[in-house]
Amino acid sequence: MITPELKPLSIERVQELFDKHGWRYSILDGGKTLATGFSGIGMQIRTFKPALVIVSTVAIDSVGLDRFDDLLLWVESYNNFNAYPSATALEDPEFNRAILGVNYSLPRSWDYSDEQFEAHISSGIEGVVNASRDFLGEFAPEVLQQIDQELG
Repeated sequence: MITPELKPLSIERVQELFDKHGWRYSILDGGKTLATGFSGIGMQIRTFKPALVIVSTVAIDSVGLDRFDDLLLWVESYNNFNAYPSATALEDPEFNRAILGVNYSLPRSWDYSDEQFEAHISSGIEGVVNASRDFLGEFAPEVLQQIDQELG
């Protein structure tokens, strides 16, 4: 049996994976952050020591601070029924919005084979997209419908 080569996480490794699949992205912050989007949901993949994280925030003008308690209950329920990604209810008083924060974290203290790495990144992206779309379906279905129409 051949033992797969294990390598550490890095943004460069994420770029290689995206290039392999032809996925579009931009590099930000002097090479520290990969910005991308799937199914109409924007996200970033970045290093936060000691982890590599896939993060997204979803802010909709129609979800004001008056709905923060509803969002908090939704987030608590979401986290109770989903192992990943983690969801957080955030407040933006400057723009009077309740915001969904979603993140999927991979520990950088571990090394990963190429197969493990691809599976974790793909699962993280899928989880962030699904959580964000679930939020939109619950709190702003008209926005989700618009996204889906634009994706065609």
